Amino acid sequence: MLKFKNKKELIEKFNKMKEELIKKYEEAKDVNNALTRIIPLSEEMQKSNLSNIVDLIPKLFTNIFIMWYISPNHYRKPKYLKEIMKKFADSLENKCKIAIQNHIDEMFEGTYHKCKDVVENSIKILEEFKVIFSKTKESVKLFREQNNLDHKFPHVHPDELDWEVLSNLEQDMFAQMKNFIGRCNNLKEICECISQFVIKENYPRFGGIQGEEIKKNFREIEKDFINQLELVKNEKDTILNTHATNWHDDFDKFRTNIKDMEKKICNIIDSSFVNQKSLKECI
Repeated sequence: MLKFKNKKELIEKFNKMKEELIKKYEEAKDVNNALTRIIPLSEEMQKSNLSNIVDLIPKLFTNIFIMWYISPNHYRKPKYLKEIMKKFADSLENKCKIAIQNHIDEMFEGTYHKCKDVVENSIKILEEFKVIFSKTKESVKLFREQNNLDHKFPHVHPDELDWEVLSNLEQDMFAQMKNFIGRCNNLKEICECISQFVIKENYPRFGGIQGEEIKKNFREIEKDFINQLELVKNEKDTILNTHATNWHDDFDKFRTNIKDMEKKICNIIDSSFVNQKSLKECI
């Protein structure tokens, strides 16, 4: 009798595991079918350069939201939507990061124009990504209501959709993107500092009796700036790494030193006019 009981328990456990495996299999198959539909767009996004990628984002979001709505219950789990959206957000960030890193070394050598252009373009694209996400979410929601999709897809219950999931997703995804955009703005600020403090062409001629002294003072400030830029260059691998929190301290020090240099420039300009008796001497 005991032997039979153990066998019965074993069979029950086996059948329970079998049901769970079948359920997981159906869930995996459902998710795979849903993702297969967006593979062409995903591949096109990977191959596109930054200037063309914005045109693909609305199509991608629309497909994802529509699939999330009309698919059976397995795919419509919040975790899947969050994972796929985060995947695309990370992919876009990485694409911007690679484009910037291709020009970051030449920026530190003083040729900052190309790097600044790529940084500004990256900021623009990431900001548009956020706007497109929000607009597409609202468009799909409106499309659902206007076309009575709840009636056409009876397996979907409005409560199951939980559109608040999308709002929570926005907060999580955009928080990370905001941090990366912040790093991009740091780089843009460095580019602007280079344009202000580094003179690669012939140095301007300063007239008047203090001309040479003024030129010498400006040269010293430029030298100080280059030293500060070198310190930032040593930390270039952490600039676009949002997980490297030490960058905040490094950049704050850089900013503080830049403000000191700007004050020195103002003092030099003010002092250059102190002992001048006429407009001719000032010029």
